Amino acid sequence: MTRKALFVISGAALPASVQATVLILEPNLTITVGQGIGFSPEFGNAAISTVPTGDSFGLGFYSSNSNKPILGTAGSGQFSYSLVDPGSGQWDRVDNFAVGTFVGPSSSWLGVSTFAYLDKPAVTSQFPAGTRGFVGLRTPNGADWNYSWADVSYNADRSLTLNAVAFETQTNAPIQTFQVPESKPGIAAALVAGSLVAWRARQMHRRHRNRASSPVVVTV
Repeated sequence: MTRKALFVISGAALPASVQATVLILEPNLTITVGQGIGFSPEFGNAAISTVPTGDSFGLGFYSSNSNKPILGTAGSGQFSYSLVDPGSGQWDRVDNFAVGTFVGPSSSWLGVSTFAYLDKPAVTSQFPAGTRGFVGLRTPNGADWNYSWADVSYNADRSLTLNAVAFETQTNAPIQTFQVPESKPGIAAALVAGSLVAWRARQMHRRHRNRASSPVVVTV
């Protein structure tokens, strides 16, 4: 399994509209048919063939079919979606957010412990092969939510890549999609220490909650 370290950046290093501290993970993991990637935006975990317990997500392929990439959830995590072709099976499809848009309360959220297609033959998709975009995610924090996104590529060769993940530590605050900056050392130095302390406290609280959640199966 492959993992990349989490680093933290402050609002000063982000677009002007992003004020709170955002956690960034750059897994750069690529899978093909029969594989899956599990990841947790909040705890900075990403690995092939493993989905972290608790509120996490998984990228994979439905029925080991390279024409049907999917996104799934575990625990109480949810992702943004739209309903297409309601007269023929009501296939749910994952939303693709453009750079500079916001993931937040106004987005449409699919229920927990489920999956939706990034792409599916004969159904209109926002992620056809050769597409890179942002998937909207959220995880509960008591009665509140933390919003995040995953930078995902459904490549021309029909492999899937999880490029980066961003997690907004401020509850109920929308998160703007953006290209992750290249210079990690300089960004990390801009960290607002108090924000990290607050996030770590929430993280420890969440680690002790919903530990019995089962991971979603992303390759079936």
